[in-house]
Amino acid sequence: MKRPWVWLALGLQLAVLLAMAVPREWALHFGPVIFLRTAPVDPRDVMRGDYVRLSYEISAVAQADCRDGLARAMKAGAGEAARDWRSRRALRWGGSLVPRDTPVYAVLRPGAGADATMELDYLTDVRPKDGLYLRGRIEFVDSALARVRYGLEAYFMQQGDALELERSQAGTETRAPLEMAVALGHRGLAVLKGHRRGPLEIGLDLVRHRTDRAPRDAGERNAIVVGATVRLRNASDTNLAIVALPEGRSFALVPDFRWGANPWVWVGANQPVPAPTEGDVIVLAPGAVHRTYLELTNAAWWVVPAGNENATPRPLTEITNAGWPPPRFRLEYRAPSAEVTRALPQAAAIWRGRLLSPAFTPLGNVD
Repeated sequence: MKRPWVWLALGLQLAVLLAMAVPREWALHFGPVIFLRTAPVDPRDVMRGDYVRLSYEISAVAQADCRDGLARAMKAGAGEAARDWRSRRALRWGGSLVPRDTPVYAVLRPGAGADATMELDYLTDVRPKDGLYLRGRIEFVDSALARVRYGLEAYFMQQGDALELERSQAGTETRAPLEMAVALGHRGLAVLKGHRRGPLEIGLDLVRHRTDRAPRDAGERNAIVVGATVRLRNASDTNLAIVALPEGRSFALVPDFRWGANPWVWVGANQPVPAPTEGDVIVLAPGAVHRTYLELTNAAWWVVPAGNENATPRPLTEITNAGWPPPRFRLEYRAPSAEVTRALPQAAAIWRGRLLSPAFTPLGNVD
């Protein structure tokens, strides 16, 4: 006869498994479903089966979008690092201002459009009392950036589907981000439920120019960037409209934080955008592409140091030696709101939301 403690141990193990599985199953079957925008990063791991490794837009959060104790730690770290060379060295070599695995919460807000993805409102270390939010854990925090994992980074698929999805993204001129269906449970628990492809794809072609500022061993890929052509392609099976404002005003230059802090911000970040007119609406048939050229040496695309917006603006060509890692940027297409386009022809067909291009450096490296 087995001793009672054996049955007790088995019962405890079963209770732990149920405690882990039941909340996830409840969320999967009964929780509200939202969509988060992402893109596949890696193909499959043959030891675990077919899956796509994911990186979300809300996985790298700038200090300006953090609150409460998390924001205070980042601001204190910025001041300490500025005063103390030991702090600068610690941050440089991987020191984190907030301990790894600290629980944090991404508070969400809906984007534009009927089928919009959710966007980050702010990131906090204080659990919200209500609203939609995701529970995550800190991977790394410095004075400018918080990296978070949400337990949604591996999407398992049927055998062969992950590689097919990865190949459909690789080598294409334009890419549509994946939009992941996420079921929400108690206290920010989240479970992947499915995916869909975005109807609008984006691509980027850089114009590079060799100058004395470029490194001597720099080839064509590392010449200084002077312009960019952004391509928007209708990847759906119905007509889709975009808004192309004059002088590229439908686009914004946004800092990218995925590979480290970016000390530069675009001078036009807070400039008002003109209301679109009938002539600005472009209807794209399925598969059609619209191209917009942006002259990045124009003063409208210059940058200033973050936190010092009154400084003299500088073009991207003059910040090529701004330290390591080099500053990275993305061009973001921003569709106008339904309110300002309500009276325009084809208003119902206008795609709503924001779409980020691949990241690039002033030296022309593209991810």
